[in-house]
Amino acid sequence: VSQVVILTEDITFAKQRERELKAIADISQSLRAAQVRSDMLPIILNEVNRSLNCKSSLIALGNEAGGEIIIELAVGSWSGVNHLHLSADQNVFKDIIGPKQQYTTDDVRTDPRITFSDLLDGDYSAAAVPLAVKQSAIGALAIGRSTVFSTEDIKILKAIAQTGAN
Repeated sequence: VSQVVILTEDITFAKQRERELKAIADISQSLRAAQVRSDMLPIILNEVNRSLNCKSSLIALGNEAGGEIIIELAVGSWSGVNHLHLSADQNVFKDIIGPKQQYTTDDVRTDPRITFSDLLDGDYSAAAVPLAVKQSAIGALAIGRSTVFSTEDIKILKAIAQTGAN
């Protein structure tokens, strides 16, 4: 019985690792076509949506020191927050970018730090991770869908964010 459990865990880990590597390979391949940063943002969002079966995603840019956070690009049902400017003291992104922490919620409407939830049309389950270049956080990559995110989904999101930021 213990051999069956170990074999099942090995297969599950291998499938997860394969999924993660595929996401990294796909985004790396797609980003090769980007000439400038503005070309990269939609590529990153398209790849993360495809890899994690999401309908909504966004990239928020700011810095660890605080200040204003700008949602540079939002797609899907979150497109209503595209180019939204947020003060650093009234949004969830300060808790992601500053301490470089991941964020997940089953329903963004119940989190008072998300001051723009009325602009998010559906896809209320959300996850976000920092975008960092050379150990310095420059923003956050956030995704949304109608179903909750697993630990494996967050690992893939982190891998895409790391590849996309560098």
